[in-house]
Amino acid sequence: MLAIDRWVPDWLRINRVKSEDSTAVYISTAGVAVAKATRVDDRYLLNLRADPIDRLADAGPVLKTQCQTIGLKGRACNLVLAPELYSLSLIEKPSVADDELRDAVRWRMRENLEYPVDEATLDVFAMPESAVRDRPMVFVVAIQTQSLKKGQFASFGFATEHE
Repeated sequence: MLAIDRWVPDWLRINRVKSEDSTAVYISTAGVAVAKATRVDDRYLLNLRADPIDRLADAGPVLKTQCQTIGLKGRACNLVLAPELYSLSLIEKPSVADDELRDAVRWRMRENLEYPVDEATLDVFAMPESAVRDRPMVFVVAIQTQSLKKGQFASFGFATEHE
C-alpha cells in the first residue's frame, strides 16, 4: 500500500483492477476536476466537469457534487494532486534493505522540507535501473501530515491511522 492510500476515503479508493473504463480526479488550490471515460463499442464516452474553488477546504463538497452529477459511485478512481500540494525530491538511495528505505529516506529529507520531517508523510519511488548511471536514486514525495489530517483535506473525509 502506498503511504498516500491511507488518506483516501473508501468511496474514492483506487481500484487496481484493470478496466476499460477510467475515472480521474484532479485537485488543486484553484479547482477540482473529474473525468469519467466509459467504453461504448469501439469508442469512449467522456464526461468532464471542472469547478473553481476559493480555498482547498471547499474541494470536498465540490467533489461530492461532481461525483453525484457524473455518476462516479462505485467506480475505480485515480486521484491526482496538483504539484503545489506536495513536494518531490530526487536523492541518492540509502544503502539499506527495502523495508527500511522509507525510514532511511526520512533522515535525508530533513534538509529538503520547509517543515520538520517528523511532520511529513513520505512515499519513495525508485528510479528505473536503466536511468541510473553511477549510483541508485529514488524519488521522494512528501506532504505535510497535518494538512492531511485536518485543514486542507478535512472536508474530503480522509482518515488517518493515528485517529
